[in-house]
Amino acid sequence: MDTSPHKSDFVHANAIRLHYLDWGGSGEAILFLPGFGDSAHVFDNLAPKFTDRFRVLGLTRRGHPGSDTPETGYDAVTLAEDIRGFLDQLRLGRASLVGHSMASGEITHFAAAYPTRTVKLVYLDAAYDRTELPGILSQDPTAHIAPPESEAEIHASADTYLANFLRMSPRFLEVWSELLDEELRRQIAIQPDGTATDRMPPSIASALWQGMYDYHHEYRAVPAPALAFYAMGGPTRLPDYWTDEQRRQYQAYVERVFIPWKVRSAEQFQKDMANCRIVELPGANHYVFLDKEDIVVRETRNFLLESKEAIIPAA
Repeated sequence: MDTSPHKSDFVHANAIRLHYLDWGGSGEAILFLPGFGDSAHVFDNLAPKFTDRFRVLGLTRRGHPGSDTPETGYDAVTLAEDIRGFLDQLRLGRASLVGHSMASGEITHFAAAYPTRTVKLVYLDAAYDRTELPGILSQDPTAHIAPPESEAEIHASADTYLANFLRMSPRFLEVWSELLDEELRRQIAIQPDGTATDRMPPSIASALWQGMYDYHHEYRAVPAPALAFYAMGGPTRLPDYWTDEQRRQYQAYVERVFIPWKVRSAEQFQKDMANCRIVELPGANHYVFLDKEDIVVRETRNFLLESKEAIIPAA
């Protein structure tokens, strides 16, 4: 059950209906943007920890549970316009943007396109060069491994569908909680016969991924101060149906290909972002705000409460 102290509502912005959450508070606005597949509810535990000093909001991206699912508009430029339209509807002149994972493209472009409306940026394991990602993923030797269950067994119900998802992606178990269980169930559509599928149409998922692959970060055009968290490392839990050899191959891939890509992304961010700070979290889960909540809250609060002049630019 959703017990987070927020208002849940909708706005019409940029010609679509968008779902948002409002945790209240007073002061400058913070807008939380979730990662791929998630709604604003993924911040239900994190967001209230900022309401003592800020007006705190969360926006559910188009194509995701609660918001409209148009056929187009999944590139960073359009998603940034959704943010602008949302802020306009709530009569907010400016805000700090906090984005998880895929949200990096839209918050970076928003900050580049609307510098006077951007106070600060926070990247939650988000500031990566995803133009490289197709090549990175193509080298994963385990990408072809299918789960042992049949399609009928997997899709039999919401419970079997979620259980298979977690079996294929056990990294979610590293940060498992009632909140994440509820959030993942929002992404499941129940058919009339009781079977379960992804709520997000495959065409929309594909468009979102393509939008990430196509976006070249505009860090050099962003004057706003930025804080970036990086979960340095790979998943600590691997599927239980993998063989020992498959596990060894994957670990070698992570060390040889995946982690170096993360390091390159962090170095590029620090080089190109004029005014930034990086917090590396070795061994952390991709959901850094769930795995390392205390650190993320402390560092983010300190960063957002500092004057712009007190933030030391990257060397």
